[in-house]
Amino acid sequence: MSITLHFTGPLGTSITVDLTNESEVIPTLRRLGKQGWTSGNIPAGGLVLPLAMADNFDWSLIGAHPYTNSDGESCVMYRGHSYKRRDLDEVDTKKLRLPRITKFSRGAKPTDPAHLKEGEDGGVQYVTLISFKGAGRVIEAYLNPDNRTRQHEQQASQEVPDVLRKDLVHRLNAVLKTKRLSMADVLREQGVQMLVQVDDLALAQIVARLEQA
Repeated sequence: MSITLHFTGPLGTSITVDLTNESEVIPTLRRLGKQGWTSGNIPAGGLVLPLAMADNFDWSLIGAHPYTNSDGESCVMYRGHSYKRRDLDEVDTKKLRLPRITKFSRGAKPTDPAHLKEGEDGGVQYVTLISFKGAGRVIEAYLNPDNRTRQHEQQASQEVPDVLRKDLVHRLNAVLKTKRLSMADVLREQGVQMLVQVDDLALAQIVARLEQA
């Protein structure tokens, strides 16, 4: 199967990339998107993805670049336009019901095509790049792989102390049983009432001392 992708670069340059397999599409979009190349056009009203993807969407897939402006606001740059993040709370009244939405949008410009502009003519109009809303299925392929790696590393770093703690407690119980000592004696020596009050370093020192005694 042959697949052709058309890209436009930051300087307006156009290129065509031929692929031999569908599995190459996402990696190609990601690789060129990181350099600012874009493929296709954003539909009227913007792209729509599940709310759960708002913080981990891979902007390189559409050739956008996230950044923080001088006011500390989250924005993305896409095809020379800056879109600002807006978090809209859920609205649930008798007259209006709207879900919680995170969207990236900007004020409309006179040069924008009419079908992209939202809002009333003569009033405030805007253009939406993407909206995250609803509880739809998270598309793993569209998530930023760097963010997922950091999340896994953070999760692992949190799990390591737990594993070490469990190992120390297991060793402490074993040595207490072997030497026919009580947990109360250990706690009394440390001046605490519960083992949870003994930090990992002190617990490791206690275990090492008892094992060597």
